[in-house]
Amino acid sequence: MGKKALILSSGTIEGAFQAGALKEVLASGFEPDIIAGNGIGALHAIFIANELGRFEGKIGFDRVATLLEKFWLKNITSPRKVIRRRPLLQLAYQILFKKFTSLYDSSPLENIILEELRVEYIVKSPVQVFIGAINTYDGKTRYFGLRDSDLIDAIFASYSIPFIMPYVLIEGEPYIDAAERHIIPSEFVLDRYDIDEMVIILCQPTELDEVAFNPGDLMQLIYRTKHITENELLMRDLAIIQDYSSEHRKFKYSLIKPDKELFVSMTDFSREDIKRMINLGRQAASKTALLTDEIITH
Repeated sequence: MGKKALILSSGTIEGAFQAGALKEVLASGFEPDIIAGNGIGALHAIFIANELGRFEGKIGFDRVATLLEKFWLKNITSPRKVIRRRPLLQLAYQILFKKFTSLYDSSPLENIILEELRVEYIVKSPVQVFIGAINTYDGKTRYFGLRDSDLIDAIFASYSIPFIMPYVLIEGEPYIDAAERHIIPSEFVLDRYDIDEMVIILCQPTELDEVAFNPGDLMQLIYRTKHITENELLMRDLAIIQDYSSEHRKFKYSLIKPDKELFVSMTDFSREDIKRMINLGRQAASKTALLTDEIITH
């Protein structure tokens, strides 16, 4: 008998949308055997494993999704809660002496995660979980399981946006955001498991909006070019799912996504933005017919 898979896309602050969608999906009775995530999806996947393990499987998925929403509303409420801009002199020193790591320090977010997650809980999870990060030396995506010794570092690496957030050393080699290769880790799961049902939750739409922005603003330029690249990678990832289902093993799958770009960034958001995105995620999931035979990409 095939397995049920929950696939969570890469993203950053737009992950609040994913958290809201997870609330609806898991409350609907969908209970995955496998959860795989990239970027913010990696954090969500490990959070679910952590809570399931904390309560030794005696907690429902719907309750875990409620705890995830509370995590966002309590901890991810403003940029200063997750990142700090590096002083210009520090940046100049790092660039001059070839010690550059990132424009922002992400230790505030790392501290929040370390307060929430416990390895002793994670390893007790009844659900298999995998998260992706890219080794910048060989350019390959590596997927970490719940019993990998570098799992927590892999979480930090999985959502580490190049230039904006620091790379993470794992076994002495630098790792970054998995979204530089795959927005969703569905191919990894399909290559290893017989899947009967798959639910995919994105943080981004499948079509880019037309946006007027200031290309002279470094952060706006970085985010816009990243969104363009991510869209191309996402469409490739979705095509792989369709091809696999039609050419290899037929399975049911559904896609939950924003209708439009959410237009938030790690450097400019508020608690109201988080609430708005959570609600949008709930609405998107509630109007999506779960587990259909076709995936809607537009």
